[in-house]
Amino acid sequence: MIAVSTICYLHGKILGLTQSQQVLQALVQGKEVRGVPRPKAIDTIQKVGDLFGDLDQIAIRIEPNGSSLGKARARALAWAHGSGAAVWVSCDDDVTASPGTLQTMVRLCREAAEPRVIVAPCALRAEGNHQEASVNVLPVKDALPVEHGLLLPLWRGGFGLVAMNRYALQAIHDIRPTCRDDDGTAMPLVFNCEVLMGRDGAEWLGEDFSFFEQVRQDVRCYALLRGETDHAGAVIDLGDVARLFVPQSASSSSSEP
Repeated sequence: MIAVSTICYLHGKILGLTQSQQVLQALVQGKEVRGVPRPKAIDTIQKVGDLFGDLDQIAIRIEPNGSSLGKARARALAWAHGSGAAVWVSCDDDVTASPGTLQTMVRLCREAAEPRVIVAPCALRAEGNHQEASVNVLPVKDALPVEHGLLLPLWRGGFGLVAMNRYALQAIHDIRPTCRDDDGTAMPLVFNCEVLMGRDGAEWLGEDFSFFEQVRQDVRCYALLRGETDHAGAVIDLGDVARLFVPQSASSSSSEP
């Protein structure tokens, strides 16, 4: 089974938690709801359903209460582990990807015999309505692609579109300490912002970069190098990410024959 989740804070803020859940579920089922913006994550959920059976055969979590983003992500991870899913796909509300991209992410997670996390790079937001050419991943320095050039070892990355296999979910559940949510539910202590001290002073990490600092010793993390993602309308070819970080000679030698 595949589990897919998203956080739609804006809808929860505008409509309230109960009504926003009803509206978002209706959108997932393909119903038209007038006057309500359609998150790109709804397209992602529907694509996952089309790829792996139908919507009744995947586990879906849509959380409209994302005012504390780190806690919302930790809740979703705990839910994915408890669902028994073979792969968890986490998608921000303003992110989607091509069906082939989603299929590759899930396949490479499902087939791996290691705890694996795969980040599909997305364009970073810039000030105003413009988008930067940079992306939300920082690969391991001097790392070479693996899996026939499809994956690049990752140091840190954003959590806009991420897939994680059962081995990784279990490793995080077993190794990370737990904390209590507002309702008393236990969840792994991940995505809590960390401050790292270095020679140049303190570095404040967001919840996404903190996650990779917290799990790096226990799971293998990668950036996907083939496919297409859409972040708030900024579409990027992940092959361009490969050319950005990987020398052409190394990329060619790692490609599938």
